[in-house]
Amino acid sequence: MHHSKYRIKRSAWLLFFTLSLIFAFAAQAAAETVIPIVFPVEGSCSFTDTFGAPRGTTRTHEGIDIMAAKMTPLVAAVDGVVSWLNNGEQTSTANGLPYYNLMLKGDDGNAYYYVHLNNDIPGTDDGMGGPQNAYAPGIVNGSRVAAGQHIAYVGDSGNAEESGSHVHFEIHQGGYKNPINPYPSLMAAKAGLFKDIGTDDWCFQYIFSLVKKGVVTGYGDGTFKPTSAVTRAEFIKMVVTASGIDTLTVHNGYFPDVSSAHWVSPYVEAAKESNIISGDAAGNFRPDVIINRAEAAEIVVNAAGANENASGDLFSDVASDFWAYVPIMTARNSGIINGYPDGTFRPTGNASRAESTKIIFSICP
Repeated sequence: MHHSKYRIKRSAWLLFFTLSLIFAFAAQAAAETVIPIVFPVEGSCSFTDTFGAPRGTTRTHEGIDIMAAKMTPLVAAVDGVVSWLNNGEQTSTANGLPYYNLMLKGDDGNAYYYVHLNNDIPGTDDGMGGPQNAYAPGIVNGSRVAAGQHIAYVGDSGNAEESGSHVHFEIHQGGYKNPINPYPSLMAAKAGLFKDIGTDDWCFQYIFSLVKKGVVTGYGDGTFKPTSAVTRAEFIKMVVTASGIDTLTVHNGYFPDVSSAHWVSPYVEAAKESNIISGDAAGNFRPDVIINRAEAAEIVVNAAGANENASGDLFSDVASDFWAYVPIMTARNSGIINGYPDGTFRPTGNASRAESTKIIFSICP
């Protein structure tokens, strides 16, 4: 009986531990960042999510292996400057053969690492191909390249001689030594910017621009969720980031419902210091409440420093005595926010993620 109870407890503990791991991994996946890039391989290829997989006993995989035939062209994922080109004098500790790789320092502040570039004379596996078969013509250290430009060739140099030709592709957010999982970004690049946003969607240009500027991100499943609602906390973070306002490191406690422990506190404090926001009648900011279109208009007009201008035709659902009448009209007259084809503004309606990007795009420097 004692052993039976032990087995039951042990089984329950194992179930709890397993579920905890599943939920932890699911939460991690949901939080993964999607960075807008051009897919780096120009041709037939395949890849799976192996980021974080063990590599020996002391390290984990910091990129994604994109399998492709040797000499398949590789292109720049973003606009930027090429560096770290091996000139053929460097040899691999794995086999003594020359190996090639490059780092693309993106204009977006991120670093993109391409590893295992070709080291063979085409049609051979001799390791004697030289830089001319590793890099595209004219690509040297310091070359400025545009997203989609041919920069290198797939190969198997370094420790990939026995694992098949591929490019090991890494993304380092904010600069080298800060690797993030490239898989969501690669999946989004394969499908377009995001799986649920097409280039012909009205919001594409706004979303693409703000993602490149680091103002907004997508979700780990490769979606943007353009119709989802936005909280006041999420909106003010986007506004502060887009405006280039420095967040505050000191918590002044401007709002009783935004403690120093709340993730949005540095952004709310900065927005209050910049006179972008104010509290409600009780002095609260209500960070976790869904923001409506009237509130969004007022905040962005303040952030833009737009001069009051309530001239022109009224919206049919915004009376002149409505609390946000002047900010709404100012936003409309400043080209910040539009009404709907039926002549309404829908001031109490939710500001979706797509609508928010258009509104905030207007205040980007």
